[in-house]
Amino acid sequence: MASPDDDTPRESCPGRIIDVIGRAFGIGAVGGGAYHFLKGFNSNPTGTRLVGGWQTALMNAPQLGGQCAVWGGLLSAFECSIVYLRQKEDPLNFIAAGAATGGLLRMRQGIVPAARSALFGGVVLAIMKGPEIMLSNDVTRPPREAPIFVEDLSGGAHGEDGDSGDL
Repeated sequence: MASPDDDTPRESCPGRIIDVIGRAFGIGAVGGGAYHFLKGFNSNPTGTRLVGGWQTALMNAPQLGGQCAVWGGLLSAFECSIVYLRQKEDPLNFIAAGAATGGLLRMRQGIVPAARSALFGGVVLAIMKGPEIMLSNDVTRPPREAPIFVEDLSGGAHGEDGDSGDL
């Protein structure tokens, strides 16, 4: 999420959603491909390990990439919707979008698992965005004013008895 200090503005929401879907698919497919290659490599007998790892990766990597793309697309769509509704762009939108995404993806299992997943998604993203929120609060908080010392503005004039008037 871009901060207000960045020189580059954020991409518009429809374009951002498509971009996130593509990136999430790529990350899921590459990461899933590596994981499933190693899993297939270890589970095949000697002599067929490379072929077995390759086949396992080809079968399973696109599925994991698709799952990541769905998650990323929903997260980005919810975030754009929340930004539109609140008319404010801050880390709380991302946290709420993560909770909504987790809840929606678990809705088929029932309301209790959906609520649990929404809570988990919100907490995980709050942990990720927590330092950003704390730092932005420290940066935006106005600095404390230094105490102002008042000098004797009388110009050194003393009272009639030669006293400066100080106690």
